[in-house]
Amino acid sequence: YFQFIVILFILLCSGYEFISLSEMTKKSQIADIMEKIAYTDALTGLLNREAYNEIIDATHEEPVSIAVVMLDMNHLKKVNDKLGHAIGDEYIKTLAKCIKDAFPDEKCFRMGGDEFLVFSKMKSSNSEFHKSLANLNKMIETYNNEKREEIPLSVAIGYADYNSEKDRIEDIFRIADERMYEQKKKMKMEVGIS
Repeated sequence: YFQFIVILFILLCSGYEFISLSEMTKKSQIADIMEKIAYTDALTGLLNREAYNEIIDATHEEPVSIAVVMLDMNHLKKVNDKLGHAIGDEYIKTLAKCIKDAFPDEKCFRMGGDEFLVFSKMKSSNSEFHKSLANLNKMIETYNNEKREEIPLSVAIGYADYNSEKDRIEDIFRIADERMYEQKKKMKMEVGIS
């Protein structure tokens, strides 16, 4: 009789532990899903501004040496007005995919609207970095050749290297942003679309 009670007790404890572990696993999975939702842009699947804020906070804790790449889609308002918001969304999703495909191992963000950001572990002096930029432009060109839209998909790009031990991130963003807008001006003059 005593052995029966001990076995029953062990079985009940095991069942309770199993249920507890199952609940913990479920909660962990839910937490992972919630974190993914919180840090992912819904339209593009890229990291969002919340994820960016987390990563920026982390750069203050450990040394970081990266290239900061700022990207701004050209003519989104004109695309939305002339071709419709569905095409505008398609352009945003296509550009996001091109960025992620060109920089597959990097942190890629949609900062909002038509603005994107990449934190690349490759420095801008690295030939692989420039291959990634060339691949991005080639993918955009391929998309435009296939779609033949009235307003082609295009993006202005600016970048600068950041070393957390000697640079202020704000200064690097300003430099990358200035370079991006210089390219944007040149592209507008070349194409003649305002």
